[in-house]
Amino acid sequence: MGTRTDDRRQPASPAARSRQLWHEVTGELRRVVWPTWRQTLNYTGFVVLAVVVVALITVLLDTVFNLAFGAILR
Repeated sequence: MGTRTDDRRQPASPAARSRQLWHEVTGELRRVVWPTWRQTLNYTGFVVLAVVVVALITVLLDTVFNLAFGAILR
């Protein structure tokens, strides 16, 4: 077992590594399939609705437990 050689070597300087990272990041962002405006609105609406439903359930449970414990502790 010898030493492992790698064809892709890391650039030596921090500036060169930063340029390489920036190049890789922009390359990946070009391949992203971005949602349409309509899809974005639909997803946002679903998230807002889900947050409202969870908030209402939380308020309901808090009220029920508050009344129950208040009745028990009297």
